[in-house]
Amino acid sequence: MGRSKSIGYRSEFGSYVGFLYWAELLSHAEGEVYVRHEAWLRDVEKTLMNKSYKMIVLLYMLERGEAHWMDSITPGEMARFFHTYLTEKEYRKRKDFSDKEKLAIWEWNEKTATRIEKLIIDMPMSMWSGAKGSMTRFEDGVFSLNVQVKDAQEKALLYRWTKEICQYRLHAYFERGNSS
Repeated sequence: MGRSKSIGYRSEFGSYVGFLYWAELLSHAEGEVYVRHEAWLRDVEKTLMNKSYKMIVLLYMLERGEAHWMDSITPGEMARFFHTYLTEKEYRKRKDFSDKEKLAIWEWNEKTATRIEKLIIDMPMSMWSGAKGSMTRFEDGVFSLNVQVKDAQEKALLYRWTKEICQYRLHAYFERGNSS
């Protein structure tokens, strides 16, 4: 029925999609995609989130659409999106962007852009790619996924699952401790 908290699915099955696979609720083709990309789905589902930054990077990638979500990115090209995402909603600003250092970069300008790029390099991109078992890479200023798909159908399904996980994790993260 899906009434358990996501941590139950993650700890027992690695991901919600893993649960669906175990429960034999995926089609044969979906099951094959799950098996091929289990490591990626577990990475997205389980990567540590002390802040929302990793999922914002992933959300930016997903916002480019099904055809281009897996294309590599640079910190500079996503800096404005990252800043806007964290500052457009008060509850996001308060939760992840209100320590003394971040208060100075609430307003967007050229200096802010440079500081945001550095933050993206230091935190989500370097931290995620440097984590044990990560399916991401950050080399020579370029962030990419270490995931290969065989065709457009597989890419579309992996896009859908990844987007669902990303959106859920962002929602759950910002809901914790937010009474607004």
